[in-house]
Amino acid sequence: MGTSEKPAIAKEADSYNKLIPSFFFQVFFISDDFVPDRLGFSEVSGLSVELQTEEVFEGGGNTYAYRLPKQAKPKNLVLKRALNPASPNVIEWARDCVEKFQIRPLTLVISLEDASQQQLKVWNVMNAYAVKLSVSDFSASKSEMVIETLELTCQSIVEVKPD
Repeated sequence: MGTSEKPAIAKEADSYNKLIPSFFFQVFFISDDFVPDRLGFSEVSGLSVELQTEEVFEGGGNTYAYRLPKQAKPKNLVLKRALNPASPNVIEWARDCVEKFQIRPLTLVISLEDASQQQLKVWNVMNAYAVKLSVSDFSASKSEMVIETLELTCQSIVEVKPD
């Protein structure tokens, strides 16, 4: 083995160092209606888009079905954070959507980052609005934080190149 070649174990360690941890992320709300608050979320789920299909049967014979593509449909995005007594602009916006039916879609940018806050992956969530706002159950027998959950629906979720 030459001196310039890395041992197999070192190559494997390098590949593990390139894996992206899921705990460095930021969520930005972009709206013309309000100056967005800097909200920290403990969990983001639903960054998923699914291609819808339609089954079409052959004329005269029902033994075969063709599954034809229709459109892409994003899942609902679920954001969780510890409940805070102060009600930020984003939560007020969500309450307006859900409780008052004042739908004002906005854009979200979700940025997955490394420890030095360099963006590794970025998703734009277009025309999002709140469909559910809830808090976790209360229990006198447990010492847990109250979690606020914000569920959003959107027109599209698109992965874009980081800055």
